[in-house]
Amino acid sequence: MKNALSKIPVNQLFIIGLFATLITAFFSEGFYHVDEHYQILEFAGAKLGFNNEYQLSWEYHEKMRPTLQPTIVYLLYKFLAWFGWNNPFAIATILRLITALGSFFVVKYLYDSFSNIWTTENEKRIFLLGSFFLWFAMYNHVRFSSETWSAFFLFIGVAMIHKWSKMNFSQAFFIGVVLGISFLFRFQIAFSFIGIGLFLIFRIRLKWNLILLSVLGFLFVLGIGFLIDSWFYDAWVFTPWNYYYQNIVMEKASGFGESPWYFYLTSFINDSFLPFGIILLLGLLLFFRNWKDNIFLYLFIPFFVAHCVIGHKELRFLFPMIFILPFGIVSMYNFLKGYEWSQTRWFKFLTGVLLVINFSLLLYVMFAPATSLIRTYRGFYNAKIDNVIMVHYSSEYNYKIHPLYFYYRRGINEKELSEIDTIDKNGEEYYVFLEDKDCVGNEHLLGKRISQNIPEWLYIFNINDWLSRENHYYIYKMKD
Repeated sequence: MKNALSKIPVNQLFIIGLFATLITAFFSEGFYHVDEHYQILEFAGAKLGFNNEYQLSWEYHEKMRPTLQPTIVYLLYKFLAWFGWNNPFAIATILRLITALGSFFVVKYLYDSFSNIWTTENEKRIFLLGSFFLWFAMYNHVRFSSETWSAFFLFIGVAMIHKWSKMNFSQAFFIGVVLGISFLFRFQIAFSFIGIGLFLIFRIRLKWNLILLSVLGFLFVLGIGFLIDSWFYDAWVFTPWNYYYQNIVMEKASGFGESPWYFYLTSFINDSFLPFGIILLLGLLLFFRNWKDNIFLYLFIPFFVAHCVIGHKELRFLFPMIFILPFGIVSMYNFLKGYEWSQTRWFKFLTGVLLVINFSLLLYVMFAPATSLIRTYRGFYNAKIDNVIMVHYSSEYNYKIHPLYFYYRRGINEKELSEIDTIDKNGEEYYVFLEDKDCVGNEHLLGKRISQNIPEWLYIFNINDWLSRENHYYIYKMKD
């Protein structure tokens, strides 16, 4: 393994990593979690006039979500509209490509900033392999989500602290600005600031005037965020307080379900594919052994503990910490190479199996959509149908049937119904969005199929009827 690693040029890893990330960004359309769409793209759509506030989630009405990301979407759309380019699918792709470039920059910046902690070139290669080619890291590196963008600025700030341990006034202020931007993308990232503050005070013993300058930089950005949110919501509003009040004081977050404290451990192990989850957790423990000067441990502990204490848990809440995992992979590599059995055939065979599994999963996330139902909207958009009524029908609640207004052509009127056989069309043209199970019994109402999320050619590879386990979504023109 040592010999194979040493033959890989570092520059080639950067080039291949960038290329692979951009490919993933191009094909990974859709979202991992609905918040990635409804709290960003649909918020921007409201500001652009694509939808109205009655079609938005409850968080919009409570004015509790930060609006920096929706504002980025708004500005990008306005800019491209000057050139007559307002295809929403192209805009979403550009956002993912920008995110991919951001991920590449963060990995490169971490590599340049922390290279001094590694003693061999192979350790640097392992870091890059883990950063670019760990299958679920690649998937997250292209998500235009609050988790990913908050992580960008968090770890840029951490790298700056490492590089500028003897920082001057302007550097201290700038670090506060960078961490402030991280906060504007995702408020929960503030838990990690507790650890960063402790590190600055007790480990590098930063002077109080420099700490004050960092706080002023943070407050400066917070003020800008206040102005952005107030403009976006058309009211003077302090979203961090509203977010805290609604989710913690009013306990609305708990209304989405509560999980035990160990949820993140079991979910990470299961969702990252069992062997990888265990190996990565052990790698993190090895990386955190040298705790005294490890700023990553300082920021991770309060962030992790706080999320374990909060009742409502989702694995994505820990996604900002993904950039730490490659450091753990390097630590695991160093640990294993110290044992003779790591050079045996059986160990190399098991390592090869894990690599094959990882790269198989990597190829899947590179070329598969994050949300296949986006294809249904794309097909309808490309059919250039407008000034019609779209009916979203589901016999039982399914959030995926809720309209994605951002991807509509303008002039589409929308209705959500629990029954579709009672529609009085009054001569108007109706289309219906529904799942395959709801087609059954309603065939007499369905006319031409306009689009679907599973392309016809894929059925050629429907070995063992695996497509029957996928969700199928269609848009039909309704019969007159």
